[in-house]
Amino acid sequence: VLLWSLDLDLGGLGLGANQSGAAFAAFGLIGLTFQLLFFRRVASTLGIRRTYGFGALMLAIGCGTITLGSKVVSLKLSPWAQNAVLLTLLVPCSVGFMCGLPVLSTLMSNAAPAHVQGLCQGMAQSFGMAGRFCGPIACGAVFSWATRVHTAPWVPFALLSTNYVVCLLLTCGLSEAVETPHAHHAALRAAATDSTSRSSTSENEFELDSVEDDDSGAVLVRMITPRAGSSI
Repeated sequence: VLLWSLDLDLGGLGLGANQSGAAFAAFGLIGLTFQLLFFRRVASTLGIRRTYGFGALMLAIGCGTITLGSKVVSLKLSPWAQNAVLLTLLVPCSVGFMCGLPVLSTLMSNAAPAHVQGLCQGMAQSFGMAGRFCGPIACGAVFSWATRVHTAPWVPFALLSTNYVVCLLLTCGLSEAVETPHAHHAALRAAATDSTSRSSTSENEFELDSVEDDDSGAVLVRMITPRAGSSI
């Protein structure tokens, strides 16, 4: 909103209250359209980790494209062409939000063991609320400083873009285990342990009693009986 309502001379778009509201509505509509038509296909193709990474990448790009709005307005295009270009500049951020926010909670849920999932989700919500409280204050202060001293409203967006790049790099280091719930991996480990135990028990319960060969060396009879004390 600060960038959109900022004067053109200071690097903003010079939009009024109604135009800023329409831009927000278009931003939400783009995100809704993506989530309804494309999100499931993207998530199933890329997986959870890469979907979040894709969202972080789109947000990093979107923080740059938003700042180009003043350049578009200064071109003096026709209203339809100008609005189309401005809407296009909103697409990366809108898609990034739709890919990043829903998947983040799933990543945390899959990574946390069952007995601490509630704690992890609660801590994440607490830090998220703190970020939503402190973030606008910090970004607003940086934006005011950048426009007042340097006439560079892109500074806070550059910082945000750097933050999203860091999130992308951290996502690349995540294990593939976060693609499925932690309980699923625990069940697989338990099944593997049980299978190994059964195999070992089976080998210990049976023994080879005798092998009888004929003159040619071929096996005629192989007697296998339970060991003493076996329940089989």
